[in-house]
Amino acid sequence: MKQTNKYIPFSPKEAKKTSPLHVVLTAWFCGCTVGLFFLPQIKAYIHTADDDEIVEVADTLQTPPTTSEQTSSKKTVPLPSPNINETTSSKQHVLPTTIPQRVLLIGSSSMKSDLGALLAQSLRKQELYVYRHAKVGSGLARPDFYNWMEILPDLIAAHTPDLVIVQFIGNDCQSLIMPNGSLKAKYGTEEWDKAYEERLTSLITLLHQQGIRITFLGMSNVQSSVFRKKLKRSNSIIYSVASKHNAPFISLWETTSSTRGSAQQQIVVNSIPKRMYQEDGIHLSRAGARMVAQDVFTQLKQLYDWTLP
Repeated sequence: MKQTNKYIPFSPKEAKKTSPLHVVLTAWFCGCTVGLFFLPQIKAYIHTADDDEIVEVADTLQTPPTTSEQTSSKKTVPLPSPNINETTSSKQHVLPTTIPQRVLLIGSSSMKSDLGALLAQSLRKQELYVYRHAKVGSGLARPDFYNWMEILPDLIAAHTPDLVIVQFIGNDCQSLIMPNGSLKAKYGTEEWDKAYEERLTSLITLLHQQGIRITFLGMSNVQSSVFRKKLKRSNSIIYSVASKHNAPFISLWETTSSTRGSAQQQIVVNSIPKRMYQEDGIHLSRAGARMVAQDVFTQLKQLYDWTLP
């Protein structure tokens, strides 16, 4: 029986000609199909990248970090939102004297990482409702990047806190920008001091108008002497404004400073030396955050009469 030769020579005459348009359309269709199939994974990757713990030093931050989120959110309830340019007094608001049971923690990278997580853990052991919302690189200086005065009313509506614990400061040591991106006040000027006091007062008033108490956490010491000077100034302004409006201020400075006033380098845990800070010299290590969180929690228990061990 005669065998058929399966190795037939290629004949250019028999090859079909493929048009460039056909190639482009095929590639576009395949790309769309693959994109739709992996859409959940792509969204998850973008969200994870947006929450990256690595944040630039505040005094070198000239543009906001790249983000996939909108810089503002629509209010779901008609809660009052003081103008970010105006100073309003909260002294007339009578705050409750009951023991807080619902706590909202807000802040930036420190609140998002170990310090915030460990503090929330300790608070939950008091049988409290605790919700933590943090945005890396945020503060009161850059509402064009992340506008806390618009976002906070939504958090209040969703979680109905009777106490809000706030820590920004580190990202606020820069020029103040308006929500539309224009310059409000240049850092290091008297205008900056006044404008920053106004933003702090507006934040306090927003909460006090709802009968919600607020407690500020100061910023820990840092290894950079230049940044340290800026933080001491901001800590001082926040302490002054908080004192005027019956808002407690818990300092982290003494806990994280050496006897010479510089940032403490090490702590000893179970006879083992541990680093106080991460490599950047700004953010606390896990061991450092645990020590600071315990100190903050002890002061909060005294302030608000939480009695569980």
